Amino acid sequence: MASIKVVTYNVHGLNSPSKRSQILGLLKRHRVDICLLQETHFQKQRIPSIKHMYYNQWFHSGTDSKASKGVSIGLSKHTTFTLIDRCSDQRDDLFFLRGVLAPLRSRLGTYMLPILNKFPGFSLL
Repeated sequence: MASIKVVTYNVHGLNSPSKRSQILGLLKRHRVDICLLQETHFQKQRIPSIKHMYYNQWFHSGTDSKASKGVSIGLSKHTTFTLIDRCSDQRDDLFFLRGVLAPLRSRLGTYMLPILNKFPGFSLL
């Protein structure tokens, strides 16, 4: 892969199957290789299984509440990524993957950034 197209997107909720389909279709049309999605509103116990022909590798961080939280990272079938480790902060605002994005060691992360002076999550880096 000569270049990688990465998009970050605040989806304002992704629990609706039709909304997931619309957003993933849009990302595919633009040939996005890595999508970093914020405010999925996924709850830890109810994260939907995302089956998509183009985006076949997914990583999620959900919350216990119904608050506008939750983040997901989706990788296209053209993106070779081997997971080494994952971490998130206690509030599930920050979510990082560490791995090999062929052929380079990489870190992918997505976050919902609250008020900066109250945010301890960057210590995970």
